Amino acid sequence: TVDMVGHQKNTIHLCSGLTKNGGKVLLFGVPPAKEEEQMSIRFVDLARNLSYMCSHSPEFESFRLALELIEQGRFDPSTIFSHEMPFCEFREAYSKACNCEDKVVKVLLTFPE
Repeated sequence: TVDMVGHQKNTIHLCSGLTKNGGKVLLFGVPPAKEEEQMSIRFVDLARNLSYMCSHSPEFESFRLALELIEQGRFDPSTIFSHEMPFCEFREAYSKACNCEDKVVKVLLTFPE
């Protein structure tokens, strides 16, 4: 399971709940806001022997590992996006994402070549 929306508590818990026993949860994004200086992992998820990998640290090793997983075809990031829209429709894409319209999960913004 992959979290690419920051490390908010509810998102981590949702991703953990969707991950199979013994699976990996990849956390891409920015560290928690200052008012949330700690990230929490529920005991029920620890008991399921989940592994967590983060890519927000100053060390880029985990980021390199994530890129390798993509390059090797072991992870397909396209499965994360429910919608693809051109960048010129940014406002509409943002509105869809904020208001959970049209069963949006994550919007990929594309640029003209």
